[in-house]
Amino acid sequence: MAATVRRDEAITTPSHQHTEEQESSFTPISALEAVGIQRGEDASHSERCAACIAHASTLGAARDIKKFQEAGLFTADAIVMSSSRQLEKIKGISETKVAKAKEAAGKGGGNGRALYLDSENNFRPERLVQIAERFQLDHAFVLENVRCAPIWNDDMYEETLKMAKQLISEEEVRLIIFDSIMGVFRFEFSGRGELADRQQKLGKLVYGIKKMAAEYNIAVVFTNQMTADPGSVISSDAKKPVGGHVLAHLVDTRVYLRKGRGDQRIARIEDSPRLPVAEATFSISAGGVMDPTD
Repeated sequence: MAATVRRDEAITTPSHQHTEEQESSFTPISALEAVGIQRGEDASHSERCAACIAHASTLGAARDIKKFQEAGLFTADAIVMSSSRQLEKIKGISETKVAKAKEAAGKGGGNGRALYLDSENNFRPERLVQIAERFQLDHAFVLENVRCAPIWNDDMYEETLKMAKQLISEEEVRLIIFDSIMGVFRFEFSGRGELADRQQKLGKLVYGIKKMAAEYNIAVVFTNQMTADPGSVISSDAKKPVGGHVLAHLVDTRVYLRKGRGDQRIARIEDSPRLPVAEATFSISAGGVMDPTD
């Protein structure tokens, strides 16, 4: 039965049998075996035989995963974070196998599901289908791994987060997206008279989300809205993010997205506890985020 993403429930969850054995929050390097990176001697005889039969044209006699592990690389993320030059220095690992491993590891994701909290009615399942087609993935499987919860007022955030904790523990949710964190707050609280109440409620919500992210070891992404900054003397088109100091101080890494020339978009790291200020250029196509075309 094809999975669909519905919007008529607080959080949509298809019937799902949860197994006793939970998946890890990281992707072990052994997962790369599926693309022709062979398991080492720790695999059973039957596993090695099955792998040789399935990938006889590419595997040969080398035990690639064992070599990666001996070099101190035990997860898919370790492959992504290592340069091709570093990986090619591993004895017995060819340039072709490095390219295969990096491509496969880059598609690994968070090894779990995503929860999309939508306060702006922007979620479109058909976009996920297009992106899945680009990466040659089963779009029904992709949609099954995304949960969408519409948010219509600030009280729904608290209710949804309580349900989210259950989803995180039962369905291995590894990513939560708030689009946008300030959407309902700007409509629910208006004028300076309600500003203090808004900021207090916002601060409590974001702090609770940070604690949840640390407790369950998940990634959280907030999108935010921009507003004109008439007090700025640097630019005639100055803008600033809404949410004030409360949001700015509680978010770890802030990335400012803006339009560039033609189809180009620019992502700029404005603030981060571990990354320097930097920019990257990209474009958006039917298949998702791409390298710039211009």
